Amino acid sequence: MKKKNKTIKDKDEFIKKAIDFLPKRNIAVMKLRYLEGKMYKEIAAELDMSVGAVGSLVDRSKKILQDWWVVGAIGEEYLHPKKSYKERINEERIQRRKNKILQVLK
Repeated sequence: MKKKNKTIKDKDEFIKKAIDFLPKRNIAVMKLRYLEGKMYKEIAAELDMSVGAVGSLVDRSKKILQDWWVVGAIGEEYLHPKKSYKERINEERIQRRKNKILQVLK
């Protein structure tokens, strides 16, 4: 059975829901950037941080959201108490690569 393709509309809804599961600092930045449409300078002034820090938080948040989107899980569903975030992501990437190799070998 084929999986339903994730549409842009689904991704927008996913992002709105998932932002609340990001680390606290990231939530504020992402809400201001993507839900309110503010520029980095405006966010930096409002949150009293540098523009570079804002950019860094946005990039990290986008990476987390992208990984959650690929895996199809958000926040609590995605947490594993004994492993770090990077360990979980690396394991999932390795598993996806193994699955691709196995498909080619079949």
